[in-house]
Amino acid sequence: AANLIGLEPTIIRAVFTGLREALSSGRRFEWGPVLNLAIWACNQPRDACPKSSDRFDRDPHWGWARGEIARLLESGFASAENPVPQDRKDDAWTVLARLLADPDPTPDEEERRRTAGHLEPINSSLNTTRGQAMHAAISYGTWLAGCESASPFSMNAVPELRGALLRHLDPRAEPSMAVRSVYGQRMLELCAMDEEWVRANLERLFDGSEENAYLWEAAWEGFIVSSPLPRNLFECLLPQYRRALAHIGQWGVAGPRWTEPDERFARHIMAACEFGLLDLSPGSLLAEFFTLGPPELRRSALALAGYRMHRSDGAGQIEAGGIERFQRLWEWRVEECPTEQARELRGFGPWFAADCLDAAWALEQLSVVLEIATSIDDDHEVVARLAGLAPSFPMAVLTCLRLMLEGESGGWQIYGWKVQIRLILEAATADPETRLQSIDLIGWLGQRGHDEFRDLLGGLLC
Repeated sequence: AANLIGLEPTIIRAVFTGLREALSSGRRFEWGPVLNLAIWACNQPRDACPKSSDRFDRDPHWGWARGEIARLLESGFASAENPVPQDRKDDAWTVLARLLADPDPTPDEEERRRTAGHLEPINSSLNTTRGQAMHAAISYGTWLAGCESASPFSMNAVPELRGALLRHLDPRAEPSMAVRSVYGQRMLELCAMDEEWVRANLERLFDGSEENAYLWEAAWEGFIVSSPLPRNLFECLLPQYRRALAHIGQWGVAGPRWTEPDERFARHIMAACEFGLLDLSPGSLLAEFFTLGPPELRRSALALAGYRMHRSDGAGQIEAGGIERFQRLWEWRVEECPTEQARELRGFGPWFAADCLDAAWALEQLSVVLEIATSIDDDHEVVARLAGLAPSFPMAVLTCLRLMLEGESGGWQIYGWKVQIRLILEAATADPETRLQSIDLIGWLGQRGHDEFRDLLGGLLC
C-alpha cells in the first residue's frame, strides 16, 4: 500500500473497492498499510484533479475515493475474519474524522434534489461521503462495544464518537437529511451501545422544531423503515409516533421510495397491539390510528396482524395474549368501521387463513365481512381453509362460499377455486341440513357456465 501513495484518486478508489470485495470474500490483509494509505488519501485536497487531458474515465475529485474508504472501514469494523485491529483504533478514527468533515452532501445539492422530488434520505446516506462516514462511525462504536470486556458499554468511554454524534445532531453544524437519517436507521444499534445516551438525546435526534421539520422527517423515516418496534423505547417514542400519525399520506411528496414509511408505521402499530403496549382506550395511539388513518392503510394493518398469526405456526410464536388482543381489535373494528369504508375489513383474509384462530369465530367474522365488504383479501387462502372446515361446519362454510361467489364480479376467480368448491359441495351435499342449499348453489354455478359440479347431484333430485 505504501507504493500507492501519490497515485491519482481513480486508482486509489479502485484499490479500496478491491480491498472491500476481498474482505467480503473472507480474504485477509494487513490493516496497518491500508489505514496509512487511507489517512494520506483523506488528507489530499478534495477537489485536486489529476493532470490528464483524458478526463472521461478519471475521477474528478477525491470524493468518490473517500466514499470507498468509508465503506471499507464499515466492513472492517463488522468483519469476523479480518476486523480492524484494536491497536489501530486511533488511525481508524483519524480517517473517520476526516470523512465526517467532507462537504458531500452540500445543503444546496440536497435542496435541489428535495425540490425536484428525488431526495430519499436513506438512499442518500449510502451514496454520499458524510452519510457513509456516519454509518461507519456508528459501526466503529459497535466494534468497540463488542471488544470491550466491561459491561455495560458507555459512550463516555468513547469521547471521540460521543462528540461527533452530538456535533452532527446540531442543525447549525449538520443540516443534512442524509446524515440525520443515519441516526434513525441505526438507532437500535446506538441503543444497544448505550441506551441511556439514546434516551437523553431523543429530543435532539427527533427535532420537533418547525424550522427543522425536514430533519425530523429524515430521522423518522430512517427509523421506521429500518427498525422493528423497539419495546424498550416505545413509551419514550410515543410523541414521535403521534407526530408520524399526523404525517401519514405525506411521504410521497418527496418522490418515490424503496419502502413506504406509512406501511412500516402500521407494522409497528400492530406489533405494539400484540405486545400489549397499546390498548383501545379513547385517545390511545391504536384507536387514533384506526380512526384517522386512511382505509387502505387500516386494511393493510389488519392484514399484517393476520399474516403475523398465519406465519407463526399457531400460537407458539405469538406474544402471550396477543391473539386475544388482536381479536378484541377486530371486533371493535367491525363495530366501528363506517359502511362506506368497509373495504378496510377485507384485511380479514389472512386472519381466516390462520389456523390458530377458533374456527367457529373465524367463520362468523368472515360471514360478516362478506356481507359488508362483498370480497376478501387472500381469497385463495380463504377458500382453501373453507374446504378444510367444510366437513365440520358445512352450513357456515357453504354460506361463506356463496357470499364469496356472489361478490366475485369478474367471474375469473372461480376457475382457481374449482377444487375447493368441489370439496365444499361434496361435504354439503352429504349433510342433510345443507343438501338443499348445496343443490341450489350447484344450479347457480351451472347458470353461469360451471356445469362440472352437476355430477354431485347424483340421485339427490329423485
